[in-house]
Order: sequence, then structure tokens, then C-alpha cells
Amino acid sequence: MLRGILFSLSTGLCWACIGIVLSCCASKKLAVIPYSFLQTFLTGTAALFLVDFRKIGLHDLYILAGFIFLGGLLNSIGQNTVHNAMKRGHHTPVWAISQSALIFPFLTGILLFHEQGSAGHWIGTVLIVSGILVTAMEGVKNVSGWIIPAVTAFFIFGMIQTLHSMPSQLYGFRDPAGARPLAVAWGGTAGWLLIAACGKASLRFDGKTLLIAGIMVLVQLLSLRLFFLSLDTLASENCVNIAFPLMTGTNITAFAVYSIFIRREKTSLTDKIGFLLALAGLFFIAL
Repeated sequence: MLRGILFSLSTGLCWACIGIVLSCCASKKLAVIPYSFLQTFLTGTAALFLVDFRKIGLHDLYILAGFIFLGGLLNSIGQNTVHNAMKRGHHTPVWAISQSALIFPFLTGILLFHEQGSAGHWIGTVLIVSGILVTAMEGVKNVSGWIIPAVTAFFIFGMIQTLHSMPSQLYGFRDPAGARPLAVAWGGTAGWLLIAACGKASLRFDGKTLLIAGIMVLVQLLSLRLFFLSLDTLASENCVNIAFPLMTGTNITAFAVYSIFIRREKTSLTDKIGFLLALAGLFFIAL
């Protein structure tokens, strides 16, 4: 169990790094579409060498394509939505709202698998939703500016977390070939190609884009490996319900530290209350 907790905390730190790069893109320090396409493409290429293709069966292919690849594709859309919200609003509440989507796997477990949620789960869900609503009050005069994209990202990431957690819950899928990071990365690559095509964006790479994408390939591979290890390890202990709260709580907290001490972002009292409510919700769900 301790290993699963450590895997979850480390995954959260990796996710925070991904958010920090998106924040830099929103600040026009980096072009988001060329960077993100290159990063997911390089991650998918590197992941090819980490997969034992001999252990992939036909049943595994259905799961990888139907759940994991689709989740990766949606992840690119979610990240682009977060980027658009960050361009118009404070980065900390945008990231906190979008990353609080862990209530979706919990609700899916209740609706599809007839799991009984504890009092902590329900309290946490209410607190997270309250945090989103409180934060939304701050941006009510500019709803279409950043609140709608942030809440849209919240639902997209909720779908992704549900898609990625369902194979372990529904089929007992353990991915002996180690192919899930590959499926996520190529799903993301397809998603960013789609975004570039729809927006008629240029995929030109300068030196800075190449350098940061190269570094983030390592972070992304590590995060994907740790993510699925934490799910599998905690699922074997019947504690998978604490994985997402640990990951997300670490992720949001680390990003907030970056925003406060590096970006020196000034947030309102409403934003801070919403942020604390979301963190409290994560804590209760993890109980």
C-alpha cells in the first residue's frame, strides 16, 4: 500500500510539471500546439521501445483502443481547453477546477459498479463542487472568458479518469505488455493533430520547443508509468479510491506553490476559498 501511495504522490508532481508548462504556453512563452504535438509524438515513439508486444492479446487491444487511446485523445482536448482558460483567467483556479475531476471515477463506481460511497466520499464530492461554484462566482462577469473553458476541462478530465480507471475495475486489466503509456501518448498525438488541423495551426519547432518537449518526454513517460502502477498497486489492495485524490491533491498543491512563488500570481479571496474547498474535498475522498 505504501508503494501505491508513493506512486500516486509522484504522479501528482509530474502532472503539476505538465500544468506549469501549459501555464508558460498561456503566458506566450511557448506555442502550445507545436510543443504539445511534438511532446506526445516523441513520448509515443519512446514508448514503442518499452512495450513487450508479445504479451498483447486481442482482448488487450480492444481495451487499449476503446479506453486508453480514447482517453489520450481526450487529454489533448482537455489540455488545450485549460490553455485557453489560462489565457483569460488566473492560472491557479483554472488548474484547480480542471484537475478536481476525480469525483467522476467515484460516481462511476456507484452508478456502474454499485459501489457504496462512504460519508467521506460524499462530503468530498460536495466540497469539490462547492469549490468550483465559489470560484465561478469570481468570474461570473466573464463567464465565457475562462469559467466555461475551465469547467469544460473539468468534465473532459473526468471522462478521461473514468476511461483510464474502468479497465482495472471492469475487466481486472493489468497490462502485462506495458502498453498503456503507448496508447495514451499516441491518442494524445492524434488529438493534437486534430486540434492543429481544425485551427489551421503551423507545426513549426524552434530550439526552445525542442528542448522543453525533450525534457517533458521523460516527465510524461514517468507520469504514465507511475499513474498506472499506482492504480494497479492500490487496486490489488482494494484501495484504488484513494489514488486519484492523492494524485490530484499533490498536483494542485504543487501548481499553487509555483503560481504563488514563481509566477507571483495574485488571487482574490474568492479564488483562495474555492481552492481550499477543493483541497478539502480531495482530503475527504481519500479517507
